[in-house]
Amino acid sequence: MLDRQTRTLPKAGRWLIAAFAVVVICHAGTAHAAASATDLNNPGYMTTAFQAFVTKINTAINATLGPGTPYIKWAHGLLLGAFVIKLIETLVRYVWGKAGIGDFAEVIASGAIITALYATFNSWSTMFFMGGIDLGRLIQAQALNDNGIMGPSLFIAQVYAGFKIQDTSWFSLGITEAIENAIFLVAEVIVTGASYFAAIWPTLVFACVKLIGPVTFFTLFHERISFIFDGWLRFFLVPSSWRLLAG
Repeated sequence: MLDRQTRTLPKAGRWLIAAFAVVVICHAGTAHAAASATDLNNPGYMTTAFQAFVTKINTAINATLGPGTPYIKWAHGLLLGAFVIKLIETLVRYVWGKAGIGDFAEVIASGAIITALYATFNSWSTMFFMGGIDLGRLIQAQALNDNGIMGPSLFIAQVYAGFKIQDTSWFSLGITEAIENAIFLVAEVIVTGASYFAAIWPTLVFACVKLIGPVTFFTLFHERISFIFDGWLRFFLVPSSWRLLAG
């Protein structure tokens, strides 16, 4: 049963990211409706739009995870409740002679470590994510002489600028030339879209992961449900790794 739950968790995460992406796209639809095809094909415009998007995402995350917010109060309650239940469970085992003083020390020590990780979650999660981004930018700077977010897109645009589609009516082209032009256009759209996707996807994933994180720490107190935190941790490693590879 545990293995099935562990396998199911990443699938649920993928659906969560997809839903989050749809909401973001729908919410931003009005603003992007005013963008022309030239704007959408311009990495400079996309860089500005992406930075604005990141700012909005960070503002939303900070508003949700800020001190005293209802969400954080729930996370605090879950963490404290799980710790108290673990202490009571250990006490019952001690009364029945199935636990010793060392077990209490272990519960208290693990509680201190988990609480410290929880209290500093915002700092170390952001630091880890930004570390992956910075390392990716170093690699990107060496390979492309550009460490900007849209550096790969700019490079792809420069490569495609060296290819010229015949500036003439499609009806005047031969079958072979028409097929070649069509293949080139499709490839350009796919590769350019993939470069934009690689730039924005880690931020979407990290936003979801960071919002989910605080309510997973309480599961560390109980082995039977600790797979929830384990699945979240694997999920957490995705955005930094993706940004590193994308860079």
